[in-house]
Amino acid sequence: MKQLLFASISVLLLAFQASAQTVNSAKSPTTVSPKSDAMEVKTAKESDQVKIQGTWKAISGEFGGRTMKPPANTMIEFSGNRVMPRGRNIFQDEATFTLDPNKTPKEINLSKEEDDGKIDTIEAIYTLEGNELVLCMEDKGSRPKAFVTAADDKKTYIMKLKRLSPEELKALKEKAASGPLVEKLSHSPDEVYKATKRALDSLLYARTGESVMDGKQNSFEIFARETGGIRIKVSFRQGKQSEGGLLAIQYGEGNIPQSEKILARIKEYLEKEDQPESSGEATKE
Repeated sequence: MKQLLFASISVLLLAFQASAQTVNSAKSPTTVSPKSDAMEVKTAKESDQVKIQGTWKAISGEFGGRTMKPPANTMIEFSGNRVMPRGRNIFQDEATFTLDPNKTPKEINLSKEEDDGKIDTIEAIYTLEGNELVLCMEDKGSRPKAFVTAADDKKTYIMKLKRLSPEELKALKEKAASGPLVEKLSHSPDEVYKATKRALDSLLYARTGESVMDGKQNSFEIFARETGGIRIKVSFRQGKQSEGGLLAIQYGEGNIPQSEKILARIKEYLEKEDQPESSGEATKE
């Protein structure tokens, strides 16, 4: 379940796959050459383990030879031997990581225990210079051998992250009260689709349209409007090897309390989906 695993770590795999459909400016394959650390062989492992600690914000990436823009405020926190997603646009989950800076290129493994007890591991490479961290990994397959992507390569991703200063982290946290609300659900796309429509109708939001994402029936978007004209978008993207997936709710410019109200109603209908909808449910809260 590597698609959802990495989504829980940085959400960038899903974001890059979606962005790849709309990016207009292609670029030549790009190689990032790690600097030599020959003088640090004895202490590099301890040094990198210490240097990587903190919160990092994704600032750019590359997929298929093209530059990709990550979702706003996509962050990763390294603490001890654990790596955790941070930010309002990803569900809260965590994994463990190990570093081997004595390899060329340097190696990092991201591991997470799945519900069935199986340990799923993503093998990646990295560079760490000051406040800049670059990760390179594959959606499927073995560890990349170099920091390079190409137009015919649809599984290798390069992500560039910047370490946040205490002041930057504080400022971002102050903005976390607004934006899209994202929740991990274990239900099928059809169940979530039906529950979302019922939830919007019951809250008296006028549905204005819907579409499938990336031409796939297992991912959808539903659009609606509040009485005052505020726009609402609910989207769902299924995991690659799971019935579950990620549900994202955007209310206006990012009203989290209102999004939470919609989410609560969707969950209510998911729990009671076998019960018929009645006209008495359409009551405004």
